[in-house]
Amino acid sequence: MQNSDYMLPYQILAYANFLSNNRDVAAEYFLKLADFDSANKDQYMFLVGACYYWLGDNEQSVLFLNQVLDHTLLTDVYRYRLLNYVAGEDTDNALRVRQNLLGQPDILDTDFANFFKTMFYAPYRVGQPFTLYRENKALVALYLNACASTLGSGADVCTYGEV
Repeated sequence: MQNSDYMLPYQILAYANFLSNNRDVAAEYFLKLADFDSANKDQYMFLVGACYYWLGDNEQSVLFLNQVLDHTLLTDVYRYRLLNYVAGEDTDNALRVRQNLLGQPDILDTDFANFFKTMFYAPYRVGQPFTLYRENKALVALYLNACASTLGSGADVCTYGEV
């Protein structure tokens, strides 16, 4: 109450609201923190984007995620952008983000599993044709090669993709 620029109470309130699923309130606090703490602005903007994703506002989420410039957060930004595009059924942007994600040095086995699930298992499960695969065979080949070179050809997720 005495110093409105003191950040710790805002940080506590922001994270507490985020963790207790009060994402709309958390987003407001993260935006205040982005104004106060310019050194960590990208982290707060990322968290605002995450809040809006969990609120189901994909357009606002992507808007804030696109403002994040910190390269250490880029992989997670791509993951959240991908979630937004998939939720909005924006296949073209989802594929572009998947291409960007493939170039990240900290890509995980779960990223490969998610890709293979989207390309192969999801259409198989509902009896649909493999349209995404047929239209993007080159991207699938890139993911298979990257999986083998990143995780090793014997990794279970790579075998899953090959099968």
